[in-house]
Amino acid sequence: MASGNALLRRVDSADGKRYVELRAHGDLFVFEEFVEATDGDYTFIAPSHCSGLYATSSEAERDMMAELPWLRDGKVR
Repeated sequence: MASGNALLRRVDSADGKRYVELRAHGDLFVFEEFVEATDGDYTFIAPSHCSGLYATSSEAERDMMAELPWLRDGKVR
């Protein structure tokens, strides 16, 4: 198994308040969504959804599109 963590694709939402990353972790693939959050006057980006592991990037991308409504609806930059 190869080591490493490579970003394969990043998609930003149209409103700029969330994004998703598709990554290779060695020979496996994952996607993770991040959203803008606030705590008082502090605004930050926090993970909101992390997938399981996939054997191929196409399987991960297929589920990424299916599981994230804003991505599925084409609300991207």
